[in-house]
Amino acid sequence: MTTAKMYKQKGTGKARHGSGAVSQFRGGGMAHGPVVHKHSHRLNKKVRKLGLVSALSNKFQLGKLIVLENLTCDGKTSTLKKNFDKMGISNALVICGEKIDENFAKASSNIKNLDLLSYQGLNVYDIIKKDNLIIVDDALKYIEERLS
Repeated sequence: MTTAKMYKQKGTGKARHGSGAVSQFRGGGMAHGPVVHKHSHRLNKKVRKLGLVSALSNKFQLGKLIVLENLTCDGKTSTLKKNFDKMGISNALVICGEKIDENFAKASSNIKNLDLLSYQGLNVYDIIKKDNLIIVDDALKYIEERLS
């Protein structure tokens, strides 16, 4: 697309025009075209922290918060599923500490309503989305540190 004059200024008997890319001409620009707007909201750190505290305390009050010493598994999805069924858990979010056991991660990846999350990625949406919240003991100190 060029920005050059359509034809010379004088001597043609036509009106003066500049670029052919303006909105008056066929194939030209659009006068008030679509504008991409950003509709996201940003929350203050204090408000985000308060929301996280509220979500965690709500899970605790409902008795849906479980703290485990460690996550060890043999890497089999079936045995992990049986263990969770014994505990009465079918829909859960597991919060891990610094090291995530590879066997547990591998076994849990195939269970439908079980999500595995690092303590750094802890957020209100994921906590509310799942019925139960399972926190590993070493992740608990990081969460307390983050909320204090």
